[in-house]
Amino acid sequence: MPNITDLDLSSVKAEYVNISELNLNTINLKNGQLQMIWAYDVNAGFICVDREEATAVADGFANSNIQPVIHPYCSFVLGGDYHEIAGAIQMNLGTGCATIADRPVFDLQFTVSDGVHTDTFYGGTANTYSTTVPEGSHLLTAAVVNSDL
Repeated sequence: MPNITDLDLSSVKAEYVNISELNLNTINLKNGQLQMIWAYDVNAGFICVDREEATAVADGFANSNIQPVIHPYCSFVLGGDYHEIAGAIQMNLGTGCATIADRPVFDLQFTVSDGVHTDTFYGGTANTYSTTVPEGSHLLTAAVVNSDL
């Protein structure tokens, strides 16, 4: 098998993609275009897709040795026109809002919605959050996952 670990097809405009005999960490298919993918003897840990093609891509990997995580939110540069929502996590501990600098806040869940699609994500270890969204209006909310802590 070739020694390729990441396959970025975000700038490729193709109706069909057929790949075979690869062991990959990631595949980036997010390019703003619906495409079909078939995989033969391909192992991938994560596949970034356009939201509308997630089911089709999952079907293409149905016979793979390892089932990859398939999701429209990616940690690398996205194809198409996307915008970032980012900020610092602050908590009100009775003295006003302040950044918690001495430890990460792991139990804070963020939800972003455009009124049709809703996605959930968590902040990073540096008490920051970020996600990418397509153009449009979005509502960002935060909630403590385990308020008993």
